[in-house]
Amino acid sequence: MALMADFTSIINSVLGPSNNGGFTLVNTLILIVITFPVLIWVVGPLLRKHSVKLDYRIMLFMIPYLVFGTLIRTFQDSGLLPYTLNPLELGFYTHTPGLWYAIIILMIASVFAGRKLFPATEKDDRAFGIFGTILLVSALAFYFTLPIDLAILAGTILAIAIVSAIAIFLASKFLKGFADDGLNSLAVIGQAIDGVSSYIATTVFTCSEQHFVSNAIIGSFPLAFPIIKIALIVAIVHIVDAEIKDEFQRNYIKVIVVSLGFITGTRNVWTVAAGNCG
Repeated sequence: MALMADFTSIINSVLGPSNNGGFTLVNTLILIVITFPVLIWVVGPLLRKHSVKLDYRIMLFMIPYLVFGTLIRTFQDSGLLPYTLNPLELGFYTHTPGLWYAIIILMIASVFAGRKLFPATEKDDRAFGIFGTILLVSALAFYFTLPIDLAILAGTILAIAIVSAIAIFLASKFLKGFADDGLNSLAVIGQAIDGVSSYIATTVFTCSEQHFVSNAIIGSFPLAFPIIKIALIVAIVHIVDAEIKDEFQRNYIKVIVVSLGFITGTRNVWTVAAGNCG
């Protein structure tokens, strides 16, 4: 029992940032160290080996899974799902990082299950997209039974849409061919969701920013936060397009970038509308 107590204490301090004052430099680096090797040396090669085409279409199929994950996290914030630090218990998979390990496994399993059950869909993996959509619709149906503020939700989504449209227009105007790849536009949208929702959550409402870098920017000049995030991601995908010739590797990096934006941003949107700030 003492050993388990020590183990959960370590997990709490390292992997439970939302319950311990936010993401610090230390726990951020540890999360990167334990997550990115899996993405680089396990998930990436597995997808390449089985000819999973990473492109704009497959990213659209992935988004429902990611948003489903953020809704699960919102339900946990609302006290509707358990929170535990033991990887052997369900509650470990309702928050970071366990939740996202589970979502990654779910997505991979759904790809192969779709191909096995519906062989005709293997070329475009549309069964994968259908599975994710069913999950998302189910979670959304439950979310809208909660006491949420629809005006806040609609206003936040409208602000995100406006900022996204302006950002994509400007990026396309100054960077030739930027919008030719839909993944680039999704990367911008993902960061617009995160940047705008964080700005609204911390300046209009009483939410606190959990990441130490974001918190420093918002604390100094809140309006700069979404601008910096979007500008940085435009620069990153532009460099990726220019420097990485391998299509799978190039798109895999973009898929990770898009996913990070949607994961952090959509949770903010649901949280603000549900009144669960933290």
